Amino acid sequence: MSVARVLAVLGIAVVGFCVYLTLKPVSIFGYDGNSLAESLSRKTDYGAAECREKADRWLCRIELSTGSGFGASYSMQSDEDGCWNARPIAPRSLDPQSGCVNLFDLIGMSPG
Repeated sequence: MSVARVLAVLGIAVVGFCVYLTLKPVSIFGYDGNSLAESLSRKTDYGAAECREKADRWLCRIELSTGSGFGASYSMQSDEDGCWNARPIAPRSLDPQSGCVNLFDLIGMSPG
């Protein structure tokens, strides 16, 4: 096999891995309360969030505006792929939310 062919195959493998990493980062790295909190915060566009495991679900507190302190909470169910559904606990007038953990959530850096 020529060097060019080996480099081409290696290049394709690297690109494929990068695409997989972008689309399915949880399957490689897993997730925790910090990445779920990042995902919830990004999805709701409120302020900071924190999530902790509670039995078979996650309890997440979130700021209703940046720097306001934790004034809302959600009960969150998540699956092995890092996709989640959150229903409001307090105040109940908040909208239910859903989303999936992405690569930015795992590294703690929201885009934009």
